[in-house]
Amino acid sequence: MRYICLGYYEKGKRDAMTESEQQEMFDRCFAYDDHLRASGHWAAGEALEPSDTALTLYWKNGRVATTDGPYAETKEQLGGILVIEARDMSHAVQLMAQHPALEYGSVFEIRPVFDMSELMRATEQRRAQRTARSIALGACLLAGALIGPGRAVAQDAQRPYDSMAPVARYLMDRQAEIALARSAAPNAISRDATVLVLGRHGYETAVHGSNGWVCMVERGWMGPFDSPEFWNPKIRGADCLNPPAARSVLPFADQRTALLLAGHSKDEVIAAIRASLDKKELPALEAGAVCYMMGKSSYLTDKGDHNGPHLMFYEPGEGDATWGANLKNSPVISVDYWRLSAQAYPQLRSFPPIRIFAVVVDKWSDGTPAPSM
Repeated sequence: MRYICLGYYEKGKRDAMTESEQQEMFDRCFAYDDHLRASGHWAAGEALEPSDTALTLYWKNGRVATTDGPYAETKEQLGGILVIEARDMSHAVQLMAQHPALEYGSVFEIRPVFDMSELMRATEQRRAQRTARSIALGACLLAGALIGPGRAVAQDAQRPYDSMAPVARYLMDRQAEIALARSAAPNAISRDATVLVLGRHGYETAVHGSNGWVCMVERGWMGPFDSPEFWNPKIRGADCLNPPAARSVLPFADQRTALLLAGHSKDEVIAAIRASLDKKELPALEAGAVCYMMGKSSYLTDKGDHNGPHLMFYEPGEGDATWGANLKNSPVISVDYWRLSAQAYPQLRSFPPIRIFAVVVDKWSDGTPAPSM
């Protein structure tokens, strides 16, 4: 078991020591530290600068405040921290009782290290659940064209995403956007994919691919029409659509975004999509439509950890029971493509039902492990 030993000393007494006395003290203390290392009882240790170099950080009146000096002004100063391995407290006391620093006036406060593994596992589960819920909220973010003559309206302080932010806040550097888009899927897929980037009148082809996949960076307005983060200018969701999704899902994203950029309201966009469906100008959902969202640097939501690697499968109709979605401990999250609430935008009831099934995965596109979901 590990114990932390906090070593205190009186500055006045230390300063009163002669140089030879200080050298003798350090030599003896370091020799005992070497003994602890050799016997396997040393875990870590660090000395501290004098307390007058300290800065105390705290929360006051709704903001972080600082004060020069230590947290508590006392005659004794915290001079260092030693972490030792011991069987129990009695053994820790036995080890530290032999430390020569005691003979020179130092005082050791010994505390067992608190095992936080259970707390860490619990908080990881809670954060993963929040992230998973966040992914469900943003699961149907696809990509869309950005930057256009959309209206830039001041944001309400209580509901900051009620309307479009200034267009410049949705922009990205072209090369950075290409790199982020490609990060959505493993390199074996994205290296040969077409890459789209956002221009002022919609998505532009930055790289012509050869495998039928399309990679891009989505914005918040490609989520459900009633998403609370629909206008969130921080959303940067890297995704790679496989050929069926590129052919049958991307056209919806393109039309939706072009209309929004032209300044149309959500209701007007929904009406225009309905008209295009009636005219057979938009395709039916193809079987096997899949989207990869495994980019480590994506920002999908303000909630939780902001991101999480997952795959999205597009299916007609419902099918939650078939997929085992939205059940306790299930890795599958399901969300409607058009809206989060069945009560939102009643005109969407006549739209072809599209369900997105998001499956969380345990690694990023570069193969490195992702936080447990």
